[in-house]
Amino acid sequence: MPFSGGWPRRDKTASRAAALVKAHLRQRQRHTKQLPAGLAPLLHGIDNQRLLALANRQIVAIFYGWGERVHRRQYNQPPLRYNGSMKVDLHCHTRHSDGELDAPALLALAAEREIALLAITDHDSLGAHDELAASGEPDNGVKLLPGIELSTSWRGRGVHIVGLNIDPANKQLRAGIAQQQAAREQRAEIIDQRLAKLGFANTLVGARQRAANGFIGRPHFAAELVARGVVKDHNAAFKKYLGAGKAGDIKEQWADLATVVEWITAAGGSAVLAHPDKYQLTRTKLCELLDDFTGVGGTAMEVVSGNQTHAASTKLAQLCRQFNLLASSGSDYHGPSLPWASLGNQPLLPGGLNAVWEQF
Repeated sequence: MPFSGGWPRRDKTASRAAALVKAHLRQRQRHTKQLPAGLAPLLHGIDNQRLLALANRQIVAIFYGWGERVHRRQYNQPPLRYNGSMKVDLHCHTRHSDGELDAPALLALAAEREIALLAITDHDSLGAHDELAASGEPDNGVKLLPGIELSTSWRGRGVHIVGLNIDPANKQLRAGIAQQQAAREQRAEIIDQRLAKLGFANTLVGARQRAANGFIGRPHFAAELVARGVVKDHNAAFKKYLGAGKAGDIKEQWADLATVVEWITAAGGSAVLAHPDKYQLTRTKLCELLDDFTGVGGTAMEVVSGNQTHAASTKLAQLCRQFNLLASSGSDYHGPSLPWASLGNQPLLPGGLNAVWEQF
């Protein structure tokens, strides 16, 4: 990424992100008594305002990671550690649910981005883990943690629970997955019927053609609507037809919260509340959700997800401490066409938390 001339401009700035970058570089300077030549301009040639203009979350993640690699290679240092643990991404998807890459390609990308611990957490599916078990997991330096993301509902609202460090062979979990996949098929048929009432007939046919491994999710309906010219992109499809409260938002088929957590626990895993900030709950409602979640055996929550704001991470960190939960971090990566979630490039986990991966 160039550091002279042509600096990218973004409408949104993130002063905290800029401060983190500068603090990191100063820390490295103190440690080595000098700074890699390629990074020196960041401290000495660029004022705060120009750095702020650069501090969109995604861009900071890109050159923050770039700075890490340059520094480690130049000074032959071990990988950076985040809050006492290696660089991790505990939430991502493959083509076995609604992701764009197959499992080997995702692992190769994780190795390229120097992720030490990765959890593939496909929706209601262990297909990626089965695929890797059959073909042989590559020895590329990435430790793979068995995971899954299970759909449930809470007070009529769709909620996702990630299971980490599960036993993929557990019979109770496998039976639960079969139940979820049957519910997913039923949901797809209802979505098709509802979209037909809005004038978009036979969308399920197109969704099936776009779905890999028999998994049909709302993103496949979104792709069909985009292909038909009904909407301009994926986000517009969810905003108008498939998102929360819209025609394609079907939640009634899922197992309840207690059952989903029980499946994960029976498989020896940790139940993690996925991306709490995405549910757009008030603080009171989110506390009620966390109270119910911990009440049925939930043990962790995603404090960092995707490219969420620093303010959101700070709020979630406070709740994580309040409910005595372990903290998780994941990009929610789905593929290269969705830049809002870049594998391994999510913001840093706030300090003062007990990371869920430290128990594995």
